[in-house]
Amino acid sequence: ILGLAYDFIQDTITPSLEIYLCKKKRGKHVDQALCNEVISSTPITLRVILRAVGSIYDLTGRHLGPLQLKGKIIYSDACRVTSKWDEEISKESEIYQRVIDFLKELIAVKAHLHPAPRSWYDTGQKLENVIVSSDGGIRAFGTVCHIVRLAADGSRDSRVDRKSTRLNSSHTVISYAVFCL
Repeated sequence: ILGLAYDFIQDTITPSLEIYLCKKKRGKHVDQALCNEVISSTPITLRVILRAVGSIYDLTGRHLGPLQLKGKIIYSDACRVTSKWDEEISKESEIYQRVIDFLKELIAVKAHLHPAPRSWYDTGQKLENVIVSSDGGIRAFGTVCHIVRLAADGSRDSRVDRKSTRLNSSHTVISYAVFCL
């Protein structure tokens, strides 16, 4: 379902994070999925960065939003270093190291992806209200989603699902999520 693996028995979803750095040949990937060996053997270019960033698909941002933001910022910064699509970025440059760290972070995130409940409310409850607000600046954004649920007995409860991402001065994305019931 839109880049998410759905387990209908457990009623959970898990984002798909399959990243390949080389192009396809006749619709098939000619290299292996992202791993440390692929990172060390692939020349880092704007094309490779965009291919990695474009592979991070999360329509709602519920699972991989902070990672998408970090990738887009790195790509934007890399475009300031070179405008040539296939020019290799110098290994001595600061942006090169940020790209390598980002690719390694993608490997770590993929290794730690866990299924999440598909529904925002439990069986027997009715979704009464959803209030979403977000704010952002040049280098960061934050989103808060407040969910009000109505139980069969008429009682209400709420959950705040806050995904915040900020970028500090060293260009490191710091993200966290808070869930309250």
